[in-house]
Amino acid sequence: MDRPPTEPAVVVEDLTVGYGGLMVVHGVSMTADFGTVTALLGANGAGKTTTLMTIAGHLHPSAGQVRVMGRSVNRLACHQVVRLGLSLVPEGRGLVYSMTVSENLRLHTARRARRRAEEVFDLFPSLGPLRSRRAGLLSGGEQQMLALACAISAGGRILLIDELSHGLAPVIVETLLPTVRSLARERDIAVVLVEQHVDAALRVADFVYVLNRGEVVMAGSAAEVASHATELEASYLGVTSRRP
Repeated sequence: MDRPPTEPAVVVEDLTVGYGGLMVVHGVSMTADFGTVTALLGANGAGKTTTLMTIAGHLHPSAGQVRVMGRSVNRLACHQVVRLGLSLVPEGRGLVYSMTVSENLRLHTARRARRRAEEVFDLFPSLGPLRSRRAGLLSGGEQQMLALACAISAGGRILLIDELSHGLAPVIVETLLPTVRSLARERDIAVVLVEQHVDAALRVADFVYVLNRGEVVMAGSAAEVASHATELEASYLGVTSRRP
């Protein structure tokens, strides 16, 4: 699907959403542009994943608006949002662990785009020799590479990644995050990244939103947010800080 010429990839306006009547996110607004990495940072329970799941269609807003590729997704099911060109790498990686690397890739790739399943081996060459290995036998880093490869193979223009660094050694994170940035720039993909590895996220992100208790408490370029180290640290300690 072609993108609207002037519309950001993702627009979130005054989003309020929660679970079972308990609101977790309160009035969050953000945008994500094509060709950029947008990071959502904050402590556990800040509302990052809830915001991401709402963009992906797994949750529906109680108030506010979410637009993907220029279209409101407030009442769309997640499979309908996928058809707009969005791919999600969930925190649990979303792999079928009894299937091989190649089988997982084929599962996520449309028949008309089988070639993409081969192209991802150029991005993640270490997966090439593992094509016939079951996903459950891969290391954590290899599984995360495969999860990213599956999302890319789907051919979407918007990539949501939830906690890429979860359970991984820092050296693996330092390898994967630059690949994500290259994808955004070289393929004009909009990446929205929920991440706990703050320093690494700030190095690859173009724009950053810091959430605290369901609200955006800081927003700006990665350089601007990094320059407010005290406020950033305060948000991770659960203290309300100001937007730069």
